[in-house]
Amino acid sequence: MNGAAFCLSPLASSSCARFGCRLNAIFGAMLSAAGFALSSMVPSLYLMFVTYSAISGLGFCFLYMACTLVVIKYFVKRRTLAVGVVTSSTCIGVLAMSKVNSVFLETFGVINTFRAMAISMGIPFLCACVFDPSVAPSEKENPQCLPNEAAKKTKHFDWSVLRNKLFLIYTISFSIVYLTFFVLPVHAVS
Repeated sequence: MNGAAFCLSPLASSSCARFGCRLNAIFGAMLSAAGFALSSMVPSLYLMFVTYSAISGLGFCFLYMACTLVVIKYFVKRRTLAVGVVTSSTCIGVLAMSKVNSVFLETFGVINTFRAMAISMGIPFLCACVFDPSVAPSEKENPQCLPNEAAKKTKHFDWSVLRNKLFLIYTISFSIVYLTFFVLPVHAVS
């Protein structure tokens, strides 16, 4: 799920620029809920890799990117603090949900736990419905949050960033570090 969430971030950010953060967050919440609901119905573990990892991961990718970009749009004065709270809240959520899912697994079983996770995606769905699409910073402030008309004229992905060696080193090392991100919550449950 993490691999899909971070590998497809360029797609999600360009989609946010084109269609707006509200629609992308709603789409991400619905896609994640569909992935969890389908995971409760699959007969084999191999299909669960597709439904849980790919579908829910893509949904989380759209949801996370939209929420991060909305925070960047809304907060101008204390933007760094706001982005820090958003990014750290995912870690806190993972730690909390590992315990909640452990209790659900023991009490209700795997199938009903996936269904509960699908229902819980209604919370970000409802939160995304109140995103205000009229809030748009100027192009000088943040080119990632351009209004929809200007975003249609921009390129979807700037490939020149891959020529920057420091960026590549950072991206590769972050990817390796992020592979170990869920080791603690997964093993803390048992």
